[in-house]
Amino acid sequence: DWPREGWPLTAQDAKRVGDAEQVIQASLQGLSGRLDALGGLGRLHESSDEAALEEMTVLNELMASYSEMMEQYTAKVKRLQRKAGKAKRKRTGGGGTATGGVAGQAPQ
Repeated sequence: DWPREGWPLTAQDAKRVGDAEQVIQASLQGLSGRLDALGGLGRLHESSDEAALEEMTVLNELMASYSEMMEQYTAKVKRLQRKAGKAKRKRTGGGGTATGGVAGQAPQ
């Protein structure tokens, strides 16, 4: 599926999302292996493995940045949809139907 005309997100945006997801997955796999060796996440605080704590911090920051990026993309799409809805209402003449009736009711 290729985005329809007027879609605000680009192929570059999609690449950024895909790249971010791959980095997060790779980081999560690395951290999971390290945590398994320590006895799981519940044992991390008992260990003196500062590298595992650093990995967890980095993963947390990656996930927070990913969430911010997705929120920005969602806001961009919503803005476009609102703008398109306003333009459509302007073309059709407002909230009623083209015949002047009420939407959802049969003409009398």
